[in-house]
Amino acid sequence: ALNAQMSIDPLAAAGGLEADDMEDDGDASEFVTPAQCAKHISARKEALEQPNPPAVVTTRSTNVEQMEAVFAEYQKRCAKAGLPDVQDLLVRGVELLKRDMVVRDKYRARFAQILVDEFQDTNDLQFEWLSLMKGTGAHVMAVGDDSQSIYGFRGANPDNMNRFVREMTATKAAPEGRIIKLEQNYRSLPHILDAANSIIDRNPNQLKKTLFTSQPDRGERIDLVSFGNGMFEASTTAREVHRMIKEQGVAPSEIAILYRTNQQSRLIEQELNKLGVPLTVYGGF
Repeated sequence: ALNAQMSIDPLAAAGGLEADDMEDDGDASEFVTPAQCAKHISARKEALEQPNPPAVVTTRSTNVEQMEAVFAEYQKRCAKAGLPDVQDLLVRGVELLKRDMVVRDKYRARFAQILVDEFQDTNDLQFEWLSLMKGTGAHVMAVGDDSQSIYGFRGANPDNMNRFVREMTATKAAPEGRIIKLEQNYRSLPHILDAANSIIDRNPNQLKKTLFTSQPDRGERIDLVSFGNGMFEASTTAREVHRMIKEQGVAPSEIAILYRTNQQSRLIEQELNKLGVPLTVYGGF
């Protein structure tokens, strides 16, 4: 609702400074970006902290001072428009449960069983909300895989899974907490799982598990190639796809190229088109 109904201009929020007005003082070489501000605001809200802007934002202001000024103006405009963002919904929920025992007891009594999926992607504020919602007789179950946490840039904390085991599942009968491991994989072949396990094993803070499969080992191996730039990566990938089709008779529909970011798509499409390889881009143009 916030994104649809209002637009926050970070430059205007900090007093109308232009990027060129900011001098390099060793901390703030130019005005901070909207992405930096969004990340800063999310982190501050997750810590249940209020904006602390400087009285004036000048060309000597640090990045933190700039972001605090944007944070303050952002909250001011949200309040004026009567629009909470996603973080506000979490913050207000936690604040309500913390200060109002009647409301807290009401919802604790209402939800005797709580299930949280994708727990590796929860943040600290969500963990606190769950702690407040959990009554003394409640059964709480979390499903997740700490090895699949990919949203750290959004504030996700995979260690919440360890905290959950320690703080929410420990009982007299199971003082170390209860864990049910689902280790059999029905999708990947053995050589893929062996590679994944060898990487995951290097994480000293993981919830220990070993993935396995009943599928037969076909003797396949993983090729790892490093490239100096995106063009070399795209052209080499396209040539290998072309070779598989022409020399091995592999159907194009049996070949998939997975890329990390959408920016890589254009170069890969371009190189495949040069070689006349038919392609379909899923989620793209």
